[in-house]
Amino acid sequence: MPGYSDTVAMLQDMVALTTAAKEFQSQMIVHLAVQAGVRYFLEHPRAYVETNLIGTFDVIVLARIHLCTTC
Repeated sequence: MPGYSDTVAMLQDMVALTTAAKEFQSQMIVHLAVQAGVRYFLEHPRAYVETNLIGTFDVIVLARIHLCTTC
């Protein structure tokens, strides 16, 4: 797809996310990452929270910093 690029990184890696946002000067960020499954959560609750909650928070902060023109 023309104009499409992606970055493979951990959502908790704010340096990698910030670098990608600056490099690509994106107009949109699509967050599709998630660790799904109740079983995984029960076995690894900290990893689940770090990925799903903290990772999503990092993406929101990144979007606010790099995309919000009225913030």
